[in-house]
Amino acid sequence: MKKWFLGLLAAALLSGCAGNAGNTQTADEIAQALDTQGLTGTVETASQSRIQTLIGTPYAYTTEDGAQIGIFVYEDADAAQADAACVSADGFGYNREGADGTGYGVQTGWADAPHFYRKDNIILRYIGSDADVLTALEAVCGAQFAGSAAE
Repeated sequence: MKKWFLGLLAAALLSGCAGNAGNTQTADEIAQALDTQGLTGTVETASQSRIQTLIGTPYAYTTEDGAQIGIFVYEDADAAQADAACVSADGFGYNREGADGTGYGVQTGWADAPHFYRKDNIILRYIGSDADVLTALEAVCGAQFAGSAAE
């Protein structure tokens, strides 16, 4: 009887741990969340040339007003957090250490103010200053982790 109970307890504990692995989102789910915040846009797969430095799978969300938000999807929240840690606090730099110990760094001169947000396994990058876009991003993701101060 004790072995049966211990087996059941172990299974319950393990299944509880599996649920805590972190939420994962898709680019479409993030786009829907932005739409519910008053933005109207479309999401599509982005080309490598548009992604600059972030290593997640790239998508582009474009609003009716022409604002573009880069959506980068990672396998899990830990991978997104690791890549987010490579973005400089001001959003103009990206530095990653390679597996062989060599570094990779980029300084970018954005056309407008950079803003970086993270939600679960997603990083969002917005280069711009539209208050409605910034408000929607903060409502969906919380405060930005890097970039210029919103005015």
